[in-house]
Formats: sequence, C-alpha cells, structure tokens
Amino acid sequence: MPIRAEVWRSFYQDSMVLMRLAAQLRERPGVRQSAALMGTRANHQLFASAGLSRPDQAGASPGDLMLAVEAETDAAAEAALASARAVALLLERNPRLTAAEVRALLAATARPLPEAATASAVVVGLADACAPVAKLVAAACP
Repeated sequence: MPIRAEVWRSFYQDSMVLMRLAAQLRERPGVRQSAALMGTRANHQLFASAGLSRPDQAGASPGDLMLAVEAETDAAAEAALASARAVALLLERNPRLTAAEVRALLAATARPLPEAATASAVVVGLADACAPVAKLVAAACP
C-alpha cells in the first residue's frame, strides 16, 4: 500500500487539532491509516514504529507538522493529503467541528472537476483551502 508524507514547516498545532486532523484523514475514502504529529524526536520514533516514516520527514523539527497517509491507492493518498491543509485550517479556527461539519464545509466549497464523472470515486472535486475557512468565519477570501 502506498504511503505519502508531507512536512509543513513552521506550522505548529496543538495536540487536539493534530488528533482531529489525523481522524479526519482516516475517514477519507481508501485511507488505511494516518498520522499528524509535530516533528519532535519522540514523534519521529512513533512514525517509524507505525511504518509511516519517510526520508523527507527526517529534517522535521518540533515546530514542523508531519503528516503521513497509508492508503489503498496513490490517488487516495494524494487526495487525503490535498484535503489536509483545509481541514487543518478549519480545525485551527474551530477545534469542536465534527467530522460531518468538516465534510459539509469542504463539499459546499469544492469546485467540481469536469473529469470527475469518469475518474476514480476518490476524486470528486477541487478543494479550496480558503473557501471553507471563509465560510466558517463569514469572511471573504483574499
């Protein structure tokens, strides 16, 4: 199964946001496991013991957010990571959002892709990182 990982430099999040973000990623279609942790030495070891460690995470420091997703397909892993930034921003603004509320905000602000009707069921629209946050706080995107 493919594993994809990202490091978001200087993107500190508290443990509540990290737990919710990992849970949201696990609910994505085709995702087997996910993790969202800050780049501390102990968390690097947790990634390694879970089999989610990747070479590009090696330089992550305690102020960097490490994400990893193991999924059934490359497309499922990429789609999960693509939605992660918007989900992180939503949870940062309101950590009490439920999974259903996050899904509803993302769905309401996603732009349909013309090829979505013929593509994998995982890819249903183009997520917009600003639009769901703007909708949540009743503001406009820049």
